[in-house]
Parts: sequence; structure tokens; C-alpha cells
Amino acid sequence: MKQKITVSVIVPVFNEESNLKILTREIHRYLYPTSHEIIFVDDGSSDNSFEVLKNIRVKDTNVKLLKLSRNFGQQAAILAGLSKARGKAAIVMDADFQDPPQYLKDFVVKWQEGYKVVLGKRRKRKDTFFKKMTAFIFYRTLNLIVKPRIEPDCGDFFLIDQKIVKELNNVKTKDFFIRGYLSQIGFKKITVPIKREARKNGKSGYSFKKMLKLATDAVANFSSFPIKIFYFFSFTVILVATYFLYLAIILKQNNYYLFSFMAFLSSIQFLGFAILGEYIVRTFRDIRNDGHYLIDEEIGFDEKK
Repeated sequence: MKQKITVSVIVPVFNEESNLKILTREIHRYLYPTSHEIIFVDDGSSDNSFEVLKNIRVKDTNVKLLKLSRNFGQQAAILAGLSKARGKAAIVMDADFQDPPQYLKDFVVKWQEGYKVVLGKRRKRKDTFFKKMTAFIFYRTLNLIVKPRIEPDCGDFFLIDQKIVKELNNVKTKDFFIRGYLSQIGFKKITVPIKREARKNGKSGYSFKKMLKLATDAVANFSSFPIKIFYFFSFTVILVATYFLYLAIILKQNNYYLFSFMAFLSSIQFLGFAILGEYIVRTFRDIRNDGHYLIDEEIGFDEKK
């Protein structure tokens, strides 16, 4: 009979071989005595991360391993781990110690109080100036165009109830932004203030290119703002065309008639783009059902307890 798991901890891994042993120990330390499993998802690491994880697994059967066929990105790795989670709740965290394990117990306490989503909110962060600046701009800009509002300064360090895990496992969108989804599903939420630490070892695999892709996925999946820009332009150009027509009538200048006619044509183009975009987005939302990842190897999910 399988052991009942209270909490599943999902840890995406990309070139983190130097952090994995101590991270495993710290997760056990701060979750004890809560029954738990740790699911490490190797997202196409090029170092010895998976070999290190297999050695850890030999001595620790609470550790489960997934190896993806290539690097699919952090969001896909998280979804892969959640698909295997057996806990009544799941915690997602990074492997670089920037999300300190000592907050795990606080997450569990809030969940036991009845909260279905517990988000780690960064009050202080030991990051570079560039990382702090881009994170600040990212969240504030995103909340101008995405509704409902995404909680600022909350990364992929959170706890979700099993009910939400099941819903996430039904998501088929390939380029998926989990934080955006958590902002829209409702349920009882709370934030826990955390101090984001500097990386313990190794180098960050989260490049500017990956951060830009994450922002693009957030806008594309959870906002129709780009289409609204075309609506705005179309109505603006209509006002300009009306103004030129007014000048043509008052001043009796044929050139203004030409400007007015050209402006009306441009407004029709912008409006056509906007309407076409609406249909494309609605169709996209109806048919998107491609997968997120491919699993190359899995270890520890078939044991009988």
C-alpha cells in the first residue's frame, strides 16, 4: 500500500549539481515531521545533476526523479513534477537556495489554516541591480495589461492545494505561465513574506532571453492587450479623419478631403486587424492542446509502500 503523502515538493533542476545534496537535507529538515516526497525534475541539465540525484535516491526513497528529454523550460518542468505529485498539497521551489527552505514550514501552516494558494512574496532580495530592476518593471507593467492582477514580487515559490494541482494537470497550453494562472483561478490565497537569498552555488540559468519569453507567454496567454492597441489606433485615426473633414468643410481646402479619406482608410485597416485578432485569439484559446514536455526517465514512482 502506498504511503500517504501530505506534501509533494517539486524542484526544477537545471545545472545545479553542487546544490542538490544540501538542498535535499534542508527540505527534510524544515518539513519534518510532515510526511513528504521530493520530486526533482532534471530539465535537460548539461552537468552531472541527474547522476548526483540518482546517488541521492539510492539512500533516500522519499526522493523521486524525472529526467526530461531536453530543456523545456522551468514552467514545463514544474508541470511535469506536478503531474507526478501524490501529496495533498504541493510546494514548488527552485534548487539554487534563493528560495530559502526555512519558509516551507510556514507555507504548510498557512495551508493547514485553510488557504489553497500560499505565495512567497519577496520583501528583500539579494540579486543584482539588473535583476531587481527587470523584476520590478516586469510585475508593474504586467499588471497594467493582465487582469486579474498578478501578485507582485512572487516568483515560482508557492504552495497549492491538491485540488489546484489536478486543474493544472489538465492544462494543455504549451507556453504556459503558472503565476498568471494562479492569479485567475480564485480560491483562498495568502502571501508569506520571504527574504530572497543570493545563489548558494553555481550560475543562474535564467537568462534575459528566458525572462523575456516568460513575459511574452504571460501577455499572450492571459491578456488581449496587444489587440486592444489596434482598437485604440483605429478610433484615434477616425478622430483624426473627422478633424481633417471638419477643416476641409470650414476652410474649403481639397487637400484636407484627401487627408481625411486616407485617415479613414487607415482606421478601417487598424479596425480590421483588431477584429481579425479577436477571432484568432478566441480560436487559439479553443484549440490549444499541445503538450509541455517529454519524459526521458523516471525513478521512484512505482514503489509499493
